[in-house]
Amino acid sequence: MPYRLILLFSIFFLPFFRLSAQQEDSTRVEFIPVSEISPVDALRYPEWWENYQRIAVNGKPYTVAYASSARGDQDTVHFVFHGAFPERLRFRMGDSIVGIRPSRMDGDTFAIVLPSASENYDLEVRYRNKLVGKNQIVLLPKMSKTVVLVPLLSAKINIDSLQAYLNRVYGQANVSFRVKLAPLFQPDDDATLLNNPSPQFDRYTDQMIRIRNAYFDAHKPNGAYYIFLAEGFVNPSILGYNVRNKAVGFVKFEQTDLFRSIAQQLGFGAGALQPSWFDNGPEKGSTDNLMDTGVGERLTFVQWEAIQRNIGTISYYDEYEDVLTNNGIVAYYFWEEDANGNIIAINGTFTRAIRHPFKRNQYSLHLDIDNWLFAPLFTLGIYDICALHLLSLTLLLICSRVLRRKLIHWLNTRMRVRRTFRWLLRLVFLSAFSVSFWGLFLLIHQGYSLFEVERGELEYLRGVDIDHTETLIRNNVNNERLAEKELGSEILVRRGDNWFLERERRVLYFEVSEENGSWSKCKFRGSSDTLSLPTKNYKELAESHYFVFIYSKKDGSPAIEKVFNHAGSEISDKLELEDPASRILLLVNGYRPTSLGRTFEENFADIQANGLEFPNSKNLIYDFDRYEYWEPWKRMNMRFKKRINPSEVYYADGHFSVATSNHRSLIDFTTLSTSYPHRCEKGHHICQSTEINDWYFFSSKGERKTANLLRMSPNQEGFDERRLNGRIAGRNMLAMLNELPNHSANDTLFIVAHSMGYAYSLGIIDELRGKIEFGGLYIIAPENASAGKINMDEWKEVWQYGSNFGRYAKRAPCLLDGIAPQVKVAGLTTDQRVFIPHKYYKRMGFFDSHFIGHYTWIFDIPEGDPGYIQQR
Repeated sequence: MPYRLILLFSIFFLPFFRLSAQQEDSTRVEFIPVSEISPVDALRYPEWWENYQRIAVNGKPYTVAYASSARGDQDTVHFVFHGAFPERLRFRMGDSIVGIRPSRMDGDTFAIVLPSASENYDLEVRYRNKLVGKNQIVLLPKMSKTVVLVPLLSAKINIDSLQAYLNRVYGQANVSFRVKLAPLFQPDDDATLLNNPSPQFDRYTDQMIRIRNAYFDAHKPNGAYYIFLAEGFVNPSILGYNVRNKAVGFVKFEQTDLFRSIAQQLGFGAGALQPSWFDNGPEKGSTDNLMDTGVGERLTFVQWEAIQRNIGTISYYDEYEDVLTNNGIVAYYFWEEDANGNIIAINGTFTRAIRHPFKRNQYSLHLDIDNWLFAPLFTLGIYDICALHLLSLTLLLICSRVLRRKLIHWLNTRMRVRRTFRWLLRLVFLSAFSVSFWGLFLLIHQGYSLFEVERGELEYLRGVDIDHTETLIRNNVNNERLAEKELGSEILVRRGDNWFLERERRVLYFEVSEENGSWSKCKFRGSSDTLSLPTKNYKELAESHYFVFIYSKKDGSPAIEKVFNHAGSEISDKLELEDPASRILLLVNGYRPTSLGRTFEENFADIQANGLEFPNSKNLIYDFDRYEYWEPWKRMNMRFKKRINPSEVYYADGHFSVATSNHRSLIDFTTLSTSYPHRCEKGHHICQSTEINDWYFFSSKGERKTANLLRMSPNQEGFDERRLNGRIAGRNMLAMLNELPNHSANDTLFIVAHSMGYAYSLGIIDELRGKIEFGGLYIIAPENASAGKINMDEWKEVWQYGSNFGRYAKRAPCLLDGIAPQVKVAGLTTDQRVFIPHKYYKRMGFFDSHFIGHYTWIFDIPEGDPGYIQQR
């Protein structure tokens, strides 16, 4: 009897248990977006799989979705349940089960309300205590910004509808926008269509810059994002353009999906997002992503975080353009005169007639070539090629060929010349020919200086109006000179249809004379390096640029003297004011990479997109964070400002090519950075040696000590080049501090220098020595630190911050600064070095130990401890 019961049980009930077990093995929960715009991001395209966590659920691969929420909020997300008995689902947050009750929406789709939290967390879904699903909850702070639409043509747009649309799209990243419509703005530009911009989204066209500058001259920007609505682009397929991470965009107004186009340009600007197909993404036009072509509006969690990270950085200038800053060694002036040499007034005033639009470090270059041999035929790179170049190349080829044949013939008469020797001889001749031609080429190029015009008529400007002339001179940059040796002025004067060039000294003097009871005539009387005002009994050597109007009586004696700085502000009454002592803070940035990638593929892709490197520093001083080097990363500039409490804050750009660093080439740096080990798990270091399998290290495949891979040999020549350029910036800073002559002597300077900025700051110090008091010098992760020296007798406080090479080189080299391996700055004591605290383990590594945003710990140092910056 028992055997029959067992048999019946096997026949009727065992299949049920097998089916139940199979169902349980296939049970899973998949979190899904339920609409085009949803706070849930699940993997949809295989090209992006590396952005998502992959785990095993019931022995099968499972990709974890993300959900966005705000701190303290309780948002709703949806999931699909594959299985039976949904009431058996349990939800775990960390180590605790949370009371979440799913609500059935439709079929197998359920909704749950996320628990409120203060930090990111993983929500695990369990069925019979087995993991069947997971969702990563990303808590994003609520952020809000203003968008100003500037129509360049008559445009009607529903602002409320646009604002609702943008907030719906960017609500995925917990970002909202307030939209404003500005009045019609019509710039002085003949073209109605915008020129085609860079396909890499890295720079504005000259036309865009003119429109932006004209608008900002009339309407000061106030920290908003600006979208200019235009008729369109020369290329009709372009619907909009915005440089990545910049706050100025241009959108074609007449298009079927205007709202989405505006949202997309904000993605480029506010989020620094890239087109979805960049970096080996899905095929163009194949996704429903906002940054793709088509009609998609979805954002991924990577894009959420990018928007949150970048939206607070408001910048209106790209990395390549010349931003107006009132410093430079040469000041430029433009005006028009009548036949008698009288300056033509504008609206009855002479101050408006004298244009003073910019400064830079060199005079412009003008050539008057009257020799046909030097007349340019075409341009090759930055060089003009003339007939003399071609003639010298031809003669050198002929001479080289004849000489080689005669030498081989002479050798053949005395010995048997082997074929290998012939090839070697050809190589020698080719090398000698190349060196000879390059030397001859440069010699001919130097010959152009014989035709340089320093004063007199500029025939090529005949008939050109003053606006166009100003643009041409602004674009006429003399790359042959790094900087002029002395402060000076370049003036361009229009008389009739002709333009005349003069090079003058730093102070220009104009005489205004009285006629018929009014000051109606004005003439340029000359220039000087001294600011001299007889009526005020004032005479000082000028450390900056000024122009002076001398209002003369009928007998020629001065009645009134008015002094203006180059910016156009009258400073006459300020010359005799008491000079208060001020604290000056100068932040000097280091290298500005075109790529922040951690893999060779990422570096290579960015290098292809942006060019190898940004141009070297222009050696100018700015009163704002021009290159967004400090502000975006934990507002490092504001932290120093709060601690030092300065009267004025300035920024200098210490960026130069990697060729000036110890790496000596970008290829060397890229090769090393992609081969160097990543940070090990804390307490388990396996990085003491690194397997090298790259020709660039000139070694066969094998292992080397990791610390020995770092570039420690000082590049003194490169360091000195940066220091020399820093002196130019120092001269510009001295001019800025002395807008009122000799007003910097009782000021105190505090310098924060990062990376390459250390060498650059030494050049600034060289130029300012003896002209200002030195207060504090704070050197963060200096590049090639041993190549320069600090005179401690000059400073009240000096600290060097960085990674600890001595501590980690042998046992944990993965924690070292690989960009600039740290050694002691010459002139400092060991006690003046402060190392990254070991508790900030995750802030250390090849890149991380160098990153300026990871040095916020400086401000946590207790008072009295090494590295503490005194509160002032």
